[in-house]
Amino acid sequence: MRIALDSSREAYHPGDLLRGRVILGRPEVDTIQGSLAIAFLGRSTISHTRFSVANSGEIVLFRSECCLYSGDRPATEMPPGGWPFIFAFPNVTIPAPETNSGSTLAERFPSDDDEWEEGSAYRLPPSTTFEFPDGVVTGHIEYLLRAIWRPRQVRDGWPKISTLSLLFAPGRREKSPLPHLVTLRSTLELSYIVDAEDRFRPVSFYDHVRPGAHITCASFLLQVTIAATRVIQGARIPVELLLRLAPDQQPQQRHQPTPPIFLHSFTAHTEVITSVAREEGRYTSERTVVLGMRRLNEPLVLDRPLDVNRLLDLGTGVLGPDFVIANAMRRHRLFLCIELSCLERLHFCRFDVPLVVLASFYAERPPGVGGGF
Repeated sequence: MRIALDSSREAYHPGDLLRGRVILGRPEVDTIQGSLAIAFLGRSTISHTRFSVANSGEIVLFRSECCLYSGDRPATEMPPGGWPFIFAFPNVTIPAPETNSGSTLAERFPSDDDEWEEGSAYRLPPSTTFEFPDGVVTGHIEYLLRAIWRPRQVRDGWPKISTLSLLFAPGRREKSPLPHLVTLRSTLELSYIVDAEDRFRPVSFYDHVRPGAHITCASFLLQVTIAATRVIQGARIPVELLLRLAPDQQPQQRHQPTPPIFLHSFTAHTEVITSVAREEGRYTSERTVVLGMRRLNEPLVLDRPLDVNRLLDLGTGVLGPDFVIANAMRRHRLFLCIELSCLERLHFCRFDVPLVVLASFYAERPPGVGGGF
């Protein structure tokens, strides 16, 4: 099984953190064997590559660390497209959750002050075996990379991600049916350029998630990027998410139950570009977590399911009356991330998941809010 992990950006600049999550779902299998491979194009230095595997309770089961370094090889020796960087988990068997101390994923990630070794050769370890007790544990893999580029390497352009994929070879119990191939994570991405003069402009984004008839879990993640050319401090961005079945997959009987949809987390952060000096290889940005965060980098987790065909107003029903951007600059981007899943057996073929982003930026200054651009 091959699962493609799309990224919100093609080019990564010095100091950028590449963070992602792979949803494993609720497998009906005893083991899942796989390896995570990421390939970069261009001459660059990759360091601080760390991986964590966790169950649904955010308990770290395993961590892997490795450092990659391309070296300063002449351009004539580079293959077409540049030198690829490929790495994966080392061989490991993950213990059951009760054997762990319960540390969180954030504690396993490197800090900004961590050092990296120059000249470290990249490694390609073998694949990993994930073991889930009784085959009913919902899990995911989180990865974090820190990319470092040197000024002399910028002349070839910013390195871009070429491949970011996860290869799965699910194991299975005896007398169990063969698992259907299904995309366990579907990333929806919307880039929206907002002008402060536009008082109100709705944007709709549709995607069809088609899980197989015998798959027990369809977990997917919606990611939205909103870029603002002009932003006023205190601008409001209401967000709505509509979950409904496809018309031809509605329940035939009136009282036929449908599995609930769970909203696991809704996260958002802003990125403000403060300075760019490409000729010297410097790129500075500031990130501020906003929208529904109880603490920094802590997502809002809901305990109640969402009914199919129900409209969830993230702006007023869950996260408060409106979203306020505290820090706004000319080069400003807002990232929204919504994680959904269905933990019951699916008896239909697909979901229609319209993601409606209503971006309402104010050309004038809202009452009680500081000045803008």
